[in-house]
Amino acid sequence: MERARPSNTLGDLLSAGHSLFAVCRHPNCRYSKEIDVPRLVQSIGPHHYLLPTRVEQHFTDKMRCPSCKRRGVNLW
Repeated sequence: MERARPSNTLGDLLSAGHSLFAVCRHPNCRYSKEIDVPRLVQSIGPHHYLLPTRVEQHFTDKMRCPSCKRRGVNLW
């Protein structure tokens, strides 16, 4: 049985056809919403990693919650 290759970048996620959800990091909000992956890839590019690295700020730090308007979401 062949195992599915993990999605490491937004481009991998898009080509595999997976869904992506954003969850607000603020503990009093925790609003969640499905992300339009093709639109996200078009906005920031396919080479961004899904998991943050210590070297640079991750794109999820800049994403704004539509409910509470704070910045920062987690990806699921």
